[in-house]
Amino acid sequence: MPNAIEITDADKIPQIGPVLLCANHPNSLMDATIIGITAKRPVSFLAKAPLFDVLGAAQIGMEVTENYAMLPAASVAGFYLAHPDSRYFAVGKIAEDQLVDYASRSGIDRETARRRLAQNL
Repeated sequence: MPNAIEITDADKIPQIGPVLLCANHPNSLMDATIIGITAKRPVSFLAKAPLFDVLGAAQIGMEVTENYAMLPAASVAGFYLAHPDSRYFAVGKIAEDQLVDYASRSGIDRETARRRLAQNL
């Protein structure tokens, strides 16, 4: 498992118009942070609980705990979308300018941002 994150092709995220960014890794908390840093546009997030409601997961015996863990433990849920023009881009280390931008947009100081994102710097 790599110790660094590399972001490539982030410039291909449209700055205007609708776009759907899907985090698909086990550490979805980190994915959301990376998407927030990388997408130089306003981002709205959909968490597991609303997603489970949309999918009707309770009807097949799946649930989300108060800490948003899925039960049963082997559960997997999500929307899988495809388009012939879509591209997957890799996420890499966060550069200093991205850290500064994230801190500014989040209303926090750089050191707080640095502590939150330490493993990805």
